[in-house]
Formats: sequence, C-alpha cells, structure tokens
Amino acid sequence: MDFLVITGLALIFLLLSWPYGRVLSAGRPLNVFKKRVLAYGFLFVLGMGYVMALVADMHWPKELLFPLIGFWGVAVGLVAWWRYRREKARDASEYQPPVARR
Repeated sequence: MDFLVITGLALIFLLLSWPYGRVLSAGRPLNVFKKRVLAYGFLFVLGMGYVMALVADMHWPKELLFPLIGFWGVAVGLVAWWRYRREKARDASEYQPPVARR
C-alpha cells in the first residue's frame, strides 16, 4: 500500500512540475533540457520515496536514511551524466566530415 502512495505522490510532483516549467518558459513547450531535468527529478523523487519506505519497512536504523538517499541521488546523477556523454559522443561522430581520399 505504501508503494502506491509513494507512486501517487511522485506523480503529483510530476504533474505540478510540468506546468511550473511551462510558466518558466513563458507558456512555450518545455525544451529538451527541461524535459530531462523533469524526468530525472521524477526518478529521484520516486526512488527517494521507495528508499524511505524500505528503511521504514525493514526497521533499519534511521541513520541510514540520508546516506541511502544520497547514494540514490548519485546513481541518478551518474546515469544522467553517462547518457549526456554518450549523446555528445554520438553527435560528434555524426558531424565529422568524411576522410579525404588520396
């Protein structure tokens, strides 16, 4: 039951963040950067809620809560960074001129 509540709260976060991003964009659709920030923010909020539920359900010490949330944030950040680097490498390889033949 807790997982449904956490998922619902994360969806509320998403549904409130989307119009806020539109307000910041002066009513225009969100650009790619803002969409990605919104997606990774949603994943962080969802994972943070699940970590909190896991710590509570497993009766782990409360001192583990903040380090686990920090590890989750680092994991989401590393995935975002890895995907950004991969996309930049792909874009760089697509726009290279062909090698001149002799």
